[in-house]
Amino acid sequence: MPIDRENRGVRLSGQPDDQLRLIIDNVPAMVWTARPDGFCDFINWRWLEYTGLSLEEGLGAGFVAMHPEDRPQFLAQWERAVQTGTPLEREIRLRRADGEYCWFSHRIVPFRDDSGNVLKWIASVTDIHALKRSEQALRQQEQTLRQSEAYLAEAQRLSQTGSWASDPTTGDIRYWSEECYRVLGFDPHGPPPRFETFLQRIHPDDQALVREQFEKAIRDKSDYELDYRIVHPDKGVRDIHVVGHAVLDRSGDFDEFVGTVIDITERKRAEQELQQLVDLVPQMSAVLGPDGKCIHANRMAREYTGLTLEEFRSLDVIRRASHPDDVERARIVRERGLAGNEPFEFDARVLGKDGIYRWFLWRYNPLVEEGRVRRWYVSAT
Repeated sequence: MPIDRENRGVRLSGQPDDQLRLIIDNVPAMVWTARPDGFCDFINWRWLEYTGLSLEEGLGAGFVAMHPEDRPQFLAQWERAVQTGTPLEREIRLRRADGEYCWFSHRIVPFRDDSGNVLKWIASVTDIHALKRSEQALRQQEQTLRQSEAYLAEAQRLSQTGSWASDPTTGDIRYWSEECYRVLGFDPHGPPPRFETFLQRIHPDDQALVREQFEKAIRDKSDYELDYRIVHPDKGVRDIHVVGHAVLDRSGDFDEFVGTVIDITERKRAEQELQQLVDLVPQMSAVLGPDGKCIHANRMAREYTGLTLEEFRSLDVIRRASHPDDVERARIVRERGLAGNEPFEFDARVLGKDGIYRWFLWRYNPLVEEGRVRRWYVSAT
């Protein structure tokens, strides 16, 4: 069924205005909202276009697009989330307009008033089908040794993930997968570049950080993980995420580094677009890296505290903005929570730019991929 792009929302009390609806319709994700009782009252255009459902079908029974095997457990968890007011995150399959089912990450979070009452449920549905296909390919590689290299190469191509190994004493590269060459902009048919040659491919503003982190990992014989930019000869500036694992021999001596590089440029762009949407939420919120460092703080957080985005990224905000009597308790809970991969929360008084402390409930929710926390999403009510 064709979708009417000029009439793709509904006018209900508390629904987005035209400008916000335009933003929501164009973020790279499907979005819907529900009333406190769980009844769906808004669906963005991308959902309708993907599923082929009409607005009335979507609002009335949008879950009919869900795979029959996924629906009962999801609906049971959704009912519990509505009853308890807790966020819900689950991987599900959705039926495309042509009848094919694809995997999505379905995340639903409550938006609350100052008293903690749920005013609205906000859901985002993100396409993870390529990632799921890569995971399936990797499992098949473990089962079939003769086909492992072919499956790995295809999985890396789909996910833009390259694997590598390097000498910890010199930094020189021992092995690059074919996708590693492509991601970093080198000729797959040529030899692996020397470390200094590779370093010149990194954006000038990031070279010192990469060298520092690599040398520290060598000294500590430790794993490392960081983001940096490269200047790709064909694609321009690209955002790269690297994970390095220190391999020690039986005597505890350093043998080599092995790891992966992933092109996360599109994910970064999507995050930037979503950050613009987050800025419109009337609640303090922030996005943190896996180590707890601030990546983005929304407009409400900046306006309330009077801190700039750069200050959020560089300062110990808990110590700077929290009441002195709450700092140590908040710090302990936060450190323990960040060391795991489960949601956690604490309350603390936060100093506003007007000089007044007010009580806030801080909630930390992790984005976990392959057992690792990739992002922490924080809200303060």
